[in-house]
Amino acid sequence: LSVAVQLLFGETDVDFSVIVTSSDMDAIGGEDFEAVDTTLTFGVQSPLTQTVVVTILNDNEVELSELFRLRLRMEESFISNSIRPIPDTADVLIQDNDRLVVGLDGSSEVMVEEGESVEVTVRVLEGELEEDTELLVGLSAVSRTALAELDFQEMINMQLVFSSDTSSRVVQIPTTEDETFEERETFVILLSLLSYPGVGSLARYVVNVTILDDDLPMLEFQCFQAANCTGNPLVTQTPEACCTTVGISFQLQGGVDICKPCILVGFSERVYSLRERERPHALTVTVVQGNSLPQSLSLAVTAVLLTASPSDFQLLTPEIALLSDSDPPRAEVRISLPQESLEENDDLSVESFGLLLNDELQLAPANVFFQMSLVNIQDTGQG
Repeated sequence: LSVAVQLLFGETDVDFSVIVTSSDMDAIGGEDFEAVDTTLTFGVQSPLTQTVVVTILNDNEVELSELFRLRLRMEESFISNSIRPIPDTADVLIQDNDRLVVGLDGSSEVMVEEGESVEVTVRVLEGELEEDTELLVGLSAVSRTALAELDFQEMINMQLVFSSDTSSRVVQIPTTEDETFEERETFVILLSLLSYPGVGSLARYVVNVTILDDDLPMLEFQCFQAANCTGNPLVTQTPEACCTTVGISFQLQGGVDICKPCILVGFSERVYSLRERERPHALTVTVVQGNSLPQSLSLAVTAVLLTASPSDFQLLTPEIALLSDSDPPRAEVRISLPQESLEENDDLSVESFGLLLNDELQLAPANVFFQMSLVNIQDTGQG
């Protein structure tokens, strides 16, 4: 910085000297500028304007604008009422041109196993903070497809303080361990400046985090009556109780192949239309889909009331046995539909009930399922 010292008015026929010195204010001599202490001589043969050069020192510290002061005084041997320095001070403002760059260290794409923590490092990438100066940076973890608090710990502008002694901060963001199989889910880590406007800037301020689920998929398989497993679902099971079309396998996490063909045990018909009569009806229970039974089963037969009443039918075989060594396994469920006289005001309507099969001893393999059939009673009463 060139500073002019000038004989503003008046004339002199003698030589005299003035001293220019610097004094610290916000800016410090030797750190922000080179201290000044120089003597200038004015006289008959000297120029009326002389220059003092002040060197402003360059550093990498991010600072606010700082002041120092230049003073002008007469050399003691020339102190005179007729020669005075006016004005005798000049303030110099140093405008800092250093930039502080803060950012996330490492990759912008991170993958983490469910239940583990994401570790991110925020550091000063460029520039330095001077002593007694702080920079506040906000760190947030916000949802994309992952659910805040259920899949990860949400953070909104968590304050990270940087100073001349602290140039990096490490933050742990926990994810949640659960037992639910899920697709990969994501959340985002963001940085924002909370202080030092106009000085600090951000680089690499976004990290995308993908949570990798480590649970075995609790896949839902549905078992149906038709040979190609299409129709109305009857039951939902886990992979260990896989119910699907013969020959289809599922590759699960960890390289485990599960292929358990659906074996459907039920009545030979899904819907029966039976007339009232004196002798019992015999309904066949067999394997209606899939391979033969892996073992013999003792089954309980339960009647489910729909529109029929308990007096409309009688279940004669509440228990049956399916033997695995027969081909195909067969058993008979016998029901009685007593014939009743049609009373006055009765309608020739159809009454219904269901027949449900259950594994009585709960010994059936996980891929064996049971279906219910519907029985419609056709009234044959005379009137």
